[in-house]
Amino acid sequence: MRTIRLASMLLLLAMLHGCRPQPMVPEGPSSIVPITSAKHFQSALATHDVVLVDFYADWCAPCHQLRPTIEKIARDYEKRVHVVSVDHDAHGDLINTYGIQAIPTVIIFQKGQLIKRLVGVYGEQSYTEVLESLELPQVDQADTENLGSSAGASDPR
Repeated sequence: MRTIRLASMLLLLAMLHGCRPQPMVPEGPSSIVPITSAKHFQSALATHDVVLVDFYADWCAPCHQLRPTIEKIARDYEKRVHVVSVDHDAHGDLINTYGIQAIPTVIIFQKGQLIKRLVGVYGEQSYTEVLESLELPQVDQADTENLGSSAGASDPR
């Protein structure tokens, strides 16, 4: 009886401290595109020069730890790198196709070819070093300046 009571108290404490799995839904606008099917995934690889794929699960604590890094990369490399996420539980076909044995796993593709696989949680620099080693599309200076402006804003000059 003591063991059950102790386990219940520990579970309650964990829940009160936010230790329960939360869906990985961004708090604000996200540049990460959730993959909806294997066809969608293949289309992303075919239509973008460089694709960073985040294989994750909602119940995976390290995946939640990595998410802000992937979000930052998606913002910093917007228009040069297409960042997508693949839910481990929803897309077993892609998990099997790419031999995902642990999550989080990030795979970087260039022109449809697998360039680098990173398994686990790494710092931002580990991902950006790989991206910077690739021939990324150049972003027009005007596009860079307009990234922070709103679509309906007019130039006051």
